[in-house]
Amino acid sequence: MESHYHLTIAHYLLVFLLASSYMQTSTKHCFCLAGGELSSCVKTNSCIDEERRALLVFKRHLVDPSGRLSSWVGHDCCRWEGISCDNLTGHVVKMDLRHPYLHSISDEELDVWAYEKAQLGGEIPPSLGNLSTLHFLDLGWNYGLTSKNLNWLSRLSSLKYLDLCGMNLGTTGVNCVYAVNMLLSLAELHLSNTGLKGQIP
Repeated sequence: MESHYHLTIAHYLLVFLLASSYMQTSTKHCFCLAGGELSSCVKTNSCIDEERRALLVFKRHLVDPSGRLSSWVGHDCCRWEGISCDNLTGHVVKMDLRHPYLHSISDEELDVWAYEKAQLGGEIPPSLGNLSTLHFLDLGWNYGLTSKNLNWLSRLSSLKYLDLCGMNLGTTGVNCVYAVNMLLSLAELHLSNTGLKGQIP
């Protein structure tokens, strides 16, 4: 009886492994045996496809003369430069594209050409709002970045840290107030040198 029981478990494992070999997946499977029942769990180890597509749309709208986002290829966006994901869910939780030279070198050592080349530029597309699980977003001191409409920002409901310093937001003051007021989890906000008009309550 016991040998038959072990044979049944082996049979289930073999069938599952054969089926998995025909599926392209970015998950890891684990098994546990409790109470005579075989069960499985799934652990995600790469980013969510919808979020990967949103990041690629964002990249296509950018001017990136230094190739800072050259690592943004392949399926697993959790390995891309400036992107961090939740280890368990695979959701993108951090996007840090702050200008790399800021505070890293002294004024005497500053190579103006290299500093300018490292700037990201372009209009931020609304697709960035699809990263609804973001906790941290830093696009600071990329003077070439603009966002004429910040409605996408209001969809980042999990955001706790936001830095848009140095971006061109001069024509979106009222819109910015609306978007920021929607971020109920926000704990830290940086908007200096953005050219915003009016007051943010």
